[in-house]
Order: sequence, then structure tokens, then C-alpha cells
Amino acid sequence: MIVGYFLKRFFAAFFIFIISLSLIFACGDVLVRLAALPSFFSLPHIFALMFPLMTLCSFLLASSLAVQYVVGSLFVENEILFFQFFSRARRSLHLIVLLFSITLACVYVPLVFNWAPASYWKAKHYILNSIKEQFEYLAPEQFHRITPRFTFYFKSKKTEGSQTIFKNIILSVKESEKAHYFVTAQKCSIIGSQLVIRYGSVQTKSQSTWYSGTFERTNIDLNEFLQDEKNKQRPVKFYTLKELLSKKKSDPKTFVEFHKRLAQVLWQLLFPLLALWGMLIVGQRHSTLLASLLVSGGLFLYSYIGLSLAQAFAKDLFVSLLCLYGCSSLAFILFFILYKRRW
Repeated sequence: MIVGYFLKRFFAAFFIFIISLSLIFACGDVLVRLAALPSFFSLPHIFALMFPLMTLCSFLLASSLAVQYVVGSLFVENEILFFQFFSRARRSLHLIVLLFSITLACVYVPLVFNWAPASYWKAKHYILNSIKEQFEYLAPEQFHRITPRFTFYFKSKKTEGSQTIFKNIILSVKESEKAHYFVTAQKCSIIGSQLVIRYGSVQTKSQSTWYSGTFERTNIDLNEFLQDEKNKQRPVKFYTLKELLSKKKSDPKTFVEFHKRLAQVLWQLLFPLLALWGMLIVGQRHSTLLASLLVSGGLFLYSYIGLSLAQAFAKDLFVSLLCLYGCSSLAFILFFILYKRRW
């Protein structure tokens, strides 16, 4: 009976927190990308595509806040005394939280390995294709970073017939890791998928050498920069589980990405338990709401730093794996010691 009581309260609180947090994160992400969207009517589409990724971000926080909210209410209602004096009751509470955590992990595994990266990849392509189709609606006198490899600026624009002419343009085009072009020109226009540039100059940076030249007309294929070619490999962060398993042995970046997602699943398994211990450690000494925010926020920040460090040291596999699994192990040991001393 006690199992059903707590699980019902845990899941009810979890759904409230995850929906609220996901909506906040998704709305914030969509607002950042408003300038790249073709119209107001495309908002629901991009929102739906970004929602799984935002759910991935809010999953850990929602699971820990749900546990802390329910356990915190025991402090407020003085029902925690039952768990304080009966160790068997505390063990039962731990098993209930563990069951809650495992149930959530069953949903979190496909979310982190398949749903989130696949939907984010579709959202990226939708935005890039929208930019390509609505290129002429970009605002003047602003640097538009269309993609990491393509930055566009123009002073003014006017319409001549069916074409939009951009005047006094600046382009930064990164063709590869070794070649980077800086273009200034009097005007350009879009014909099909080609950006036709007239009367300009180009500065080319190739490794440590610079070249310069002038031209009357040159064309740039927008497809090269606004959407990936079919034979071009996707970034590893967009890989699904099948791709990660097939390439992790031959590619160090894929290997690190695979273990990064495993570490995320591990964090999801640990977060509710760590949240429970955190509330039992500080719940009686501080406001339960303040304790929940501090413990959940601190754990989330700590896990994010660990995952970020692992990616930063991706070239050193030992250090990367140490950051991925060492951070979670350290948090588990520290919270366990503090919990045992407290109770």
C-alpha cells in the first residue's frame, strides 16, 4: 500500500514538473530562433520538433524535484518522524525511489539515444531550409550567422523585378577546416540555389597563408552551406543508438558520445536517489522549497559540468571517461556518507 501511495505522488509531481520545465525550455529555444523562422505559422512545427530535446534537458530536474517535493511535504506535515525512528520504513522508501528511478530510465534510454537526436536533426534541417527559402527576408545592417560556416551581412536591399538585390555585402565562408573566405562586394542576388555576387574582392585564408583577389562575378552554391550533403557525415551528437554502436569502435568521437549518453542514463538512475538523500540531509534545517532548488540545481549543474568536461577532453579517452563516470561516482559516495552521518 505504501508503495502505491508514494509512486502515485512521485509520478504526479514528475509529470507536473517535466511539462512545466519542458514548455519553458522549448519556448525559450524557439524565441532564440524566431529570426530564422519564415512565419508565425511555422512555430508549432518547430516547437514540436524541439520538444523532445527540451524534455531531455528537463528530465533530470523533474525527477529530482518530484522526489524532493513529496519527501519535503513529509517534513512540513511532520510525517517524517515515522521514517526517522524506523529504519525498515527508510529502506522501503529507498526501494520505492529506486523503482521510480528505474521506471523513468526505461523512458529516458530511448529519449536520449533516439528520439531527442532524431527530432533535433529534423528541426535543424527545417530551420535551415526555411532560411534558404526565405533568404530575402533577412534584416539589413545585421550579421546573420546562418550556419557555423556561413555568415552574411548587407547594408541595404531592393527588389528589381522578381529578384531581391542585396547591396554592400560581407560574407564569411568556411569551406573546410583549412580554407576560409572573406568576401566583400557591391551587390548580390539569389538565382535558384546560387548566390550570385558581383564586383567584389575575396581574402582567402588557407592554413597559415593569405591570398587576395578581385572579381566581377562569382557564384556560391547555398546548398553547400545551408544543408548537409547526402554523403556528408552528420555530427556525432545527432547519431542514434544504431549509428553509435556501429561506429564507436573505429571513431573516438563516437566512442565518447556513446559513453556520454550512457553517463546521462546513469545520472538519471542516480538523480532521484541523490535527491532523496539531499532532502533527508538538509530538509529539517532549511525550507523544503529552498532545499529542493539548491540540491536539484546543484546536482544538475555538477552533472552538466562533468559531461561538458568529458567532451572537452574527448581526445584523451581516459580523462574523458573519468569525467563521465568519476563525477557520478563521486556524487554518489559523497551523498551516501553525508546521509549515513545524518541518519
